[in-house]
Amino acid sequence: MYPKDPNVTIKYPDTVPEYIAPPVVYGTARSMGPNASVNLNSNLTWIVTVHTGFYYYVRLHFCEIKYRMMNMRVFDIFINGMTAQEGFDVIGYTKGGGIGVPVYLDFIVFFPNMTSSSQQHIRIDLHPNISSKPVYCDAVLNGLEIFKLNDSTGNLAGLNPTPLLVPSQTADLSQILLKNGSKKGHGSAAIMGGVVGGAVGIALVFLAVFFALKKKVMLQICVSSPSNQSRLFSISEIKTATKYFSESLVIGVGGFGKVYRGDINGGSTCIAIKRGSRLLNQGAHEFQTEIDILSKLRHRHLVSLVGHCHEKDEMILVYDYMANGTLRDHLYKTQNPPLSWKQRLEICIGAARGFHYLHTGAKPGIIHRDVKTTNILLDDKWVAKVSDFGLSKAAPELDCTHVSTGVKGTFGYLGPEYYRK
Repeated sequence: MYPKDPNVTIKYPDTVPEYIAPPVVYGTARSMGPNASVNLNSNLTWIVTVHTGFYYYVRLHFCEIKYRMMNMRVFDIFINGMTAQEGFDVIGYTKGGGIGVPVYLDFIVFFPNMTSSSQQHIRIDLHPNISSKPVYCDAVLNGLEIFKLNDSTGNLAGLNPTPLLVPSQTADLSQILLKNGSKKGHGSAAIMGGVVGGAVGIALVFLAVFFALKKKVMLQICVSSPSNQSRLFSISEIKTATKYFSESLVIGVGGFGKVYRGDINGGSTCIAIKRGSRLLNQGAHEFQTEIDILSKLRHRHLVSLVGHCHEKDEMILVYDYMANGTLRDHLYKTQNPPLSWKQRLEICIGAARGFHYLHTGAKPGIIHRDVKTTNILLDDKWVAKVSDFGLSKAAPELDCTHVSTGVKGTFGYLGPEYYRK
C-alpha cells in the first residue's frame, strides 16, 4: 500500500480531466510489494460480484507515485482470465510524463442471463511482465471503477456491484468487449481507489451516476460459459476459424489430436485450436481435465485457454497462439536457427516456474504427469509456457499415504511428487 505522499503533486494532463478521479485516488495505490519471487507466482487481484444480463464498464486508474523512469515495473492486466492489456508501463503510457501523471484504461464486460445464477463475478488480475526486463517485478493499481450499464430496455434493476472478500477459484468468464470507438449508456458505479494515508487497503465506494462514455476501448469478444472461465465456441465458429479444418493450417499433431492455427474476431486474434480425435478412449476425460485446470489457473508460464467447443461429438480446445511453437521444434532435427545459451536458460527457468506454480501455488497442487519438450510452448517473445494438462491430477495432501503411480502420457519427465508417499 502506498499512502499519500505530500511531496507528490497530481498533474492532470489534457486527456485526463480532474473530474475523472480526485487526487486522493491517484495519490495512493496498492502494489504487490518488493518480493520478486513471490510476485512472479502471484497476482494482484480484485473480485466484484455483479448481476447477469447487463454490461459493465470497467475503468482502471493508474498513476506512478514512486518511480520516475520507464521500465521500472511492467505488468499484464487480465479480466476474468482473459488478457486485457499486455506489458503495461504506467510511465510509458503517459509518454514519459513522470511521477504524478494519471492515466486510465476502459473495458466493457458483458454477462448474459443465466438460469443457474443471477450473480457472477468480475475478476481483475495484475501480474508482472518480465519480457521487457523491468527493474522491479511488481504491479500497481490506484483505483477501480465498475459502472453498471442499462440493458436494451433501459432497465437497471438489480443491486450495485459488491466486493467479494474471499477470492473465488471458479469465477465464470464474462464477455469482454474491446472495440475502438465509443459507447454511451447510463449506469450505477462502484469505485475502488487508494484511501488516504495510513489506511491498509483500497476503499470501495458506491456512487449512483449518469454519464456519457466517451473513452475508446480496445476489444476482444468472449462468450460466457456457466461452468468455467473459458469462452464457449460454436462448431461453426471453429470451422470458420480453421477454414473447415484445412490441412494447410495444421501446426502440430499430439496424443489428443491435431492442432490448427486459426483466426477469430475478424482476423485480429490468432489462436491455436486442438481438435480431439474421436478414436481416443480417454479423450473426454483429458478434455474436461484440461478445461477444469486451465479455467482456474493463471500464470505467466502456463498456456492460456481461450475457450472450448463441445458440440456434435466434437471436443475442441482453443488456446493463445504460440508463435515459436514447441521447445522440441528448436532442439531436435530442426532447420530453425539454434537457440542461444541465454535463450535456453531463460526457457528452462520459465518452464520451471510454471511447474513450481503448479506444485506449490495452485490449491490443491497439480502434478502434470506428461512433461516433455513438446509440451513446453514458446510465444512470440520466447516466453516458455507449460501446456497439455489433460493427464494432470491433483497432488496428494501431506497426510496422504498413497497415490496412484500408473504411467501416463508418452516418454518424458515425471515430477517426484507423483511418487511421494
